[in-house]
Amino acid sequence: MVTPTVICICTAAPACVILRASRTIVIGVEMNLMSTTPRIELVLHPREVLNLDNNPQMAIECKNGVIWVTCAGEHQDHILAAGRRYVPKTKGSIVIEAIDESCVDIEENR
Repeated sequence: MVTPTVICICTAAPACVILRASRTIVIGVEMNLMSTTPRIELVLHPREVLNLDNNPQMAIECKNGVIWVTCAGEHQDHILAAGRRYVPKTKGSIVIEAIDESCVDIEENR
């Protein structure tokens, strides 16, 4: 059995994202210099799953590849191809699964 690695990324902004994964994920956190928006970018391998605790202001963008997004409290899943963005409508847990090798951006939606 694999013990999940828990990584917590907290910024000075009110958003806090908690990531749980079956392997350690190297995450780049940067600030958008134009708007000081916290942003996390990561690469997911095919069939790799990421669990997030949703902040009501979170936006998820697929930079390349294809991801499958499931949000607690929503009646529909979302498939995002490269260039597509989704803002969850409910607060709660989010599951992101990579269909292909994918680059995912998670940032505050303003």
